[in-house]
Order: sequence, then structure tokens, then C-alpha cells
Amino acid sequence: MTGADGGGQRRTEADGVMRIGVLTVSDMGAQGRREDSSGDAIQAWAEGQGYDVVVRSVVPDETALIAGKLSRWADSGEVDVVLTWCPTRRRSSPASSAAGRIRAKWTWC
Repeated sequence: MTGADGGGQRRTEADGVMRIGVLTVSDMGAQGRREDSSGDAIQAWAEGQGYDVVVRSVVPDETALIAGKLSRWADSGEVDVVLTWCPTRRRSSPASSAAGRIRAKWTWC
């Protein structure tokens, strides 16, 4: 992984490795009150498939923050795919669902 919250390096055509961003949507995780074990599992899976996890972040379940992060990553050119995860007891909140539809290239919410 090249950056904890952005700042990854751009890929060249010769690299050929899919660059992944992992975004966990969790109020408690964003506050540091819960470990991001879901993000750890997604990262381990992606790296096990030979993908390069270049950015990873945890944001609270707020539309503007989710959409902003997804937009920055999608527009930066540093990722090929963004995997999002919403480890809540409910299916997904209106905020995470709406924001995921805005810019996500791939989503697990």
C-alpha cells in the first residue's frame, strides 16, 4: 500500500497490476472506537488475488464525506477499483447507498 489516505502513486501501462482503494463506512471506526477488521480482511483478500491496495480509509456514515472520498479517489487516477464496505447492523444507510452510487467503481455496500 502506498498511502494510508490517498497519496498513492500513479500506475504505468507496464505495471499491469490492478490498483485498489478500500473505503470502510463506519461511524465508530472513523472515531477510532472500532478496529477496521473488515478493511483488513478486504485488503488481505485483494492482496491475495495479486491486486495492489494503494489507498484505504474509514469515514463516518455521512453522504458528503463518503461521496467526497470516492470522488477524490476516482478523479485522482490512482485507483482502478474502489471497494466499499459498510459494517453496520442494517443493510446500508441511505447516506452510504446514495454516495456509493455517485462515484463508486465497485461497491460491497
